[in-house]
Amino acid sequence: MIELKRLYKRYGDKTAVEDFSLTITGNQVIGLLGRNGAGKSTTMNMMTGCLPPSAGSVTVGGFDMLEQPEKAKRLLGYLPEHPPLYPDMTVSEYLRFAAGLKGVKGEAARAETGMAMEALSVGDVRNRLIRQLSKGYRQRVGIAQAILGRPAYVILDEPTAGLDPIQIRDVRDLIRDLGARCSVVLSSHILPEAADICRHIVIMHEGKIVVSDSTESLINDNGRLIVRAGAEMLEQRLRLIPGVEDVRRLDRAEEGAWDYRIDCKPGADVRREIAAACHDAGAGPLMLRPVQATLEEVFLQAIQTGGCADGPNE
Repeated sequence: MIELKRLYKRYGDKTAVEDFSLTITGNQVIGLLGRNGAGKSTTMNMMTGCLPPSAGSVTVGGFDMLEQPEKAKRLLGYLPEHPPLYPDMTVSEYLRFAAGLKGVKGEAARAETGMAMEALSVGDVRNRLIRQLSKGYRQRVGIAQAILGRPAYVILDEPTAGLDPIQIRDVRDLIRDLGARCSVVLSSHILPEAADICRHIVIMHEGKIVVSDSTESLINDNGRLIVRAGAEMLEQRLRLIPGVEDVRRLDRAEEGAWDYRIDCKPGADVRREIAAACHDAGAGPLMLRPVQATLEEVFLQAIQTGGCADGPNE
């Protein structure tokens, strides 16, 4: 388990991260999202012990990052925003070096570097100098070093930056596989990517958490329903239901039936009342379903309104 408790990072009179708390448990992929300057990389640097917090604590696997940093860091694999590569080493030399830093040596190191090169498809450039590699290949080598030693927690800052579409797909598949056997925290500017592979989403804005909830809840629990009914003029009747904020009639869905979009107040469950209203009007209902929001819509609403940070954190 990783516990981040009330983390702050201040630079003079500027606060980059403010009162950040998060508990990470189980095998899952967590997405850390936010605009440039929201505090994502600063948070990851504190999480991995690369940057001391101004206040608060980081505990990894029961080890305090400030008091027992070596033990805490042994449980982590980390890809920072700029991969820590040595350009005058070959890929295989660098990965063996990185394995040694993690305490993996001898036959175990050879096995681990072979696994990492295969997983990231960099075996074909194993004997090339890193400075001769494209940005995409360098990014893949950086991810390979992060997974050496099979850490319990893998922290990835923009892992697909600089990759082509095929490489992005392969890295997404790798992250899904990692999430089945360890905790993965990643930051990304690609919202469909986060929605596709992350089970939990944390959105930061101006250094604070504004949303922390499961991806499923964020996308499905947006208070919007579609009802299909056999009547063309139901808006006023539906608006009278307590808990309904707005109703809009959409295009005719089929012969003799129309779809209505219903916006509900937060926390209101009005499905039974909607069905009863349609039934009383002799109009069905023929269908009633929630409308999925996109993660982009959730993200924009969160940073515009300040969101809420009272969802589950694990």
